[in-house]
Amino acid sequence: MRTSINRTAALLAGTAALALGAGCGGDDGDSGGGGDDAADIEAVVSKALTTTDVEVKCVETVTEGFVTAVYGTLAQCKKAEAPEPDDDPLPTGAAVSAVKVDGDKATATVTVEGSDSDGAAGEISFEKVDGDWKVSDLGVSFLRSQLNTSLEKGTFDAEDGPLADPAVRTCVGEGLGALDDPAFKKLAYSGIGDAAPDANFVKVITDCASAAEGDTGADADTGGETGSEDVSLLRKQFEDGIRESAAGDDATEEQIDCVLKELRTTISEDEIVKAVGEGADNVSNELAQKAAKAIQGCG
Repeated sequence: MRTSINRTAALLAGTAALALGAGCGGDDGDSGGGGDDAADIEAVVSKALTTTDVEVKCVETVTEGFVTAVYGTLAQCKKAEAPEPDDDPLPTGAAVSAVKVDGDKATATVTVEGSDSDGAAGEISFEKVDGDWKVSDLGVSFLRSQLNTSLEKGTFDAEDGPLADPAVRTCVGEGLGALDDPAFKKLAYSGIGDAAPDANFVKVITDCASAAEGDTGADADTGGETGSEDVSLLRKQFEDGIRESAAGDDATEEQIDCVLKELRTTISEDEIVKAVGEGADNVSNELAQKAAKAIQGCG
């Protein structure tokens, strides 16, 4: 049974596509390596930004070291960057400035234009490989800016669980912003690489969700009979995923309510938090067995 609990990590996913972009703009005159280098750097960023081709994203425009640092393997890069029907629109371009070249290394400031990351800006590093410039690293300044811009301008709905609450998004932004640079970069790269949500991200979002519940004291309405009981925002998201999956299997409302009531007695909040950290593709056998037992008993 699949759930939507890992959508809380989606905020950081796809950052690579947003980061590697320049549709307009140019050198500020401090290229250090001539106008040709600046133009080539702008071209490779633009190519990466405006495509859904995984070969371009994972081979042509990035170094092997970048793929290893962010995704682990080339196969994982192609899996993480494979386009899906519900992907957000790509940026329309970006402005590139402050291009500095030092031999086969370079840096540039990239400002994203269009999409939910419009205005995100920061430094990106490049390396020349076999005569071609490729992205070698995303600066923390850019990663932080991309996150903050996405939180401010992104579209969130019920499927995003706690992040659908503006107060939670503000709290998450502040919590993640307080991380030191190495911790933040590790968190961001795990999101880009479509890995299990980073422990820092899970802690921040669960703490913020709990704080929001304490402020509002609101019931989480899951629909059906179970809506009359208080549940945490994370459990609500967990249950929404189960409800959606069960409805797709033609279960009745009575059966679904029965399953959710059973799981409220057998699955703890700690187990749900752990499930968020592991992602929906890595649900533990114990959790799966409890769900299967509840379904069987309510069939």
